[in-house]
Amino acid sequence: MKISLFTALLPELTMEEIAQTASSLGFNGLELRVSDMTEKMKSSGVSFWGEHKNDIGVKNFREKVPGIKRVCEKYKLEIPLLATYCMTFERELIEEIAKSMRLLGVKDFRVRPPWFMRAENPDPDFRKLSKETDKDMAFIVKVCEKHKLRACVETHMNSIAPSAALVMKVIEKFDPKYVGAIYDPGNTMQEGSENLRLSVQMLGEYLAHVHVKNTKWTEQEKRKDGTRVFKPEMAKLNEGFLDIKQVFDELKLAGYNGWLSVEDFTVKDDKKACLKEDIDYMRRLWK
Repeated sequence: MKISLFTALLPELTMEEIAQTASSLGFNGLELRVSDMTEKMKSSGVSFWGEHKNDIGVKNFREKVPGIKRVCEKYKLEIPLLATYCMTFERELIEEIAKSMRLLGVKDFRVRPPWFMRAENPDPDFRKLSKETDKDMAFIVKVCEKHKLRACVETHMNSIAPSAALVMKVIEKFDPKYVGAIYDPGNTMQEGSENLRLSVQMLGEYLAHVHVKNTKWTEQEKRKDGTRVFKPEMAKLNEGFLDIKQVFDELKLAGYNGWLSVEDFTVKDDKKACLKEDIDYMRRLWK
């Protein structure tokens, strides 16, 4: 079992500082955040979804490759997956990143299906979005065939694929050599919850990568009619609603031998101590 660190958790650090931190804590690799920073992100300050000192995007990826390779070799870290923020319909960006990935020796990268019920899509039509995504995925598969890559779709709330079943709807008609699934059961605690064994079995040979995080629901308000309103928020790995031990047991039962990637967005103050707790906890549970 290998554990990677999602680099987005350390936006205040450079690539070398992230690698040094990950190596010192016992991580085996880095899930590399690849996102072109907008002016809005830069102006919002350093944060998980704002500015990042480790500025790696699709447009500057090729020029960053030598530095990434040097740092990873220095600290003996692998890169199992590029966590791009490319939407499935952003064909030019996907082609661009695909041309450069082999220079880094990375095969897998994340693509994101359309959002559903968000500001970007205030009046969604699932059937229309699904048909459009089928066409986009067919294009992406051709790109992956050409460059010997695998595009991976994540179970992610607010998208058209929040569950294992809906991720499979996006990818199952294509060859698992070129498409895969990123299973994030912590996300499914917010939307897309299924029986854990059912999810793992549904993903089957498409299961390419696993994110590890947790979620809890907290009461936000009590309305005049007596309704108590609960909303999800991130939780420490051992404190949320997801039974991570059960997740690991199901993965082992299915013969999963891929990566587990830490995506604990509760790390804020003493991040090094928090991440050390995370990796130690995960290794105890996997035994």
